[in-house]
Amino acid sequence: MLILDSTSGFRQMWYNKQNPSTIYIDIRLETWPDLLCDLKHLPFRSEIFDLIVFDPPHHSCGIVSDFAWKYGRFLTREIKLLLAKGPYEFHRVLKRDGILIFKWGTHDIPLLKVLSFFTSNFEPLFGQKTSERTKKGTKTYWVSLRKI
Repeated sequence: MLILDSTSGFRQMWYNKQNPSTIYIDIRLETWPDLLCDLKHLPFRSEIFDLIVFDPPHHSCGIVSDFAWKYGRFLTREIKLLLAKGPYEFHRVLKRDGILIFKWGTHDIPLLKVLSFFTSNFEPLFGQKTSERTKKGTKTYWVSLRKI
């Protein structure tokens, strides 16, 4: 199995942060990705990956915030561009019936609106709300989608 972590950051979600079956990419050099690249233009041949993990930035934040240091600072328009372009590249590099695992926080954009970026190329299989922050009403979801 070959896995692509398309927004690896500091690999906080991984139990094994050096998983030999995974290629960790990021646009930020300070996260020490295996490959420094933009997920909107993946440098891989078509239909190579069995599984892709996509944990994009969920909201814009201040320049000196802890959130910006851990996850990068992105403007809302940049996040929307990732959501618009990423699914097409994922569809291209995923094998037939490949799986995309998507994590989303609803801080700025509701989940159903975000899923509309995927539905022309992916079938949502299942999802789970994993946390909720009451201050802003933000909910975090994990969603599994299959390439169609």
